[in-house]
Parts: sequence; C-alpha cells; structure tokens
Amino acid sequence: MKTLGAVSQLIDAEPESKQTIKAQSLCEVKVPFKYEYNGITISIEKTIFDGGMLGVYAKAEKDGKTYTDWHYFVNPPILIPDGTFEIIKEEIDGEIFERKLNNYIEDPEGALKIIVGQVIEGVKWQL
Repeated sequence: MKTLGAVSQLIDAEPESKQTIKAQSLCEVKVPFKYEYNGITISIEKTIFDGGMLGVYAKAEKDGKTYTDWHYFVNPPILIPDGTFEIIKEEIDGEIFERKLNNYIEDPEGALKIIVGQVIEGVKWQL
C-alpha cells in the first residue's frame, strides 16, 4: 500500500493520537464541493476539527427536498478500497478456504464522501 502523509504518521502514533491525525487530515480536504451519492446530491460546505472529532456541515437534495445539518465523526477512516483485491488461502482441518480482501489507498476526500454519504443516506427518509 502506498502511504501518503496521514497514514505514514499513523504507523508510529500512540493509539489515542490516531483519531486526531485522521480527523485533522480530513479537515484539510478543500471544501466546498458537490457530489452524487446513491441518487442524493450532497454538498460538503465546511469541515472543522472539534474536540478530537471531525465536524462536517453538509447539504443534501433529493426529489426537490433539502436536508442540512452538522455531522460529527470520531475516528473517521482515511483509507478507501482501491478496487483491487488480495486472495488469502487458508487451510483449516485439511480443507482450503479462500478469502478475498480489499486493498486500500489513502484518499481523504474519497473517505469524506463515503462517510457523509452513508450518514445522509441513513436519514434520507427526511428527504
């Protein structure tokens, strides 16, 4: 896995520092920007680092309805699947099993899009 800034910092960081490093990395993503997530138009307007958490102010639109709110994330991800996989073979009691594992890449903007999209999709009954 290719490491960029935040991931390389996480390798030697104390456990309690890791969530701070990841939240601060996501706060560095240039905003505002707009994107589509499962049929919902989402605009990430602002990010803040607040008490060890990532705060995101986002707007969402679907079918002419609008939803806006702050969302807070503790220990947010900064890695996303890169579309490739690794096959792991294990032998258990003489039988071979294969597991398909995602490979990941550091992508703070992509991670931000996914976590905000998942939260907003979870409240889409309001849209």
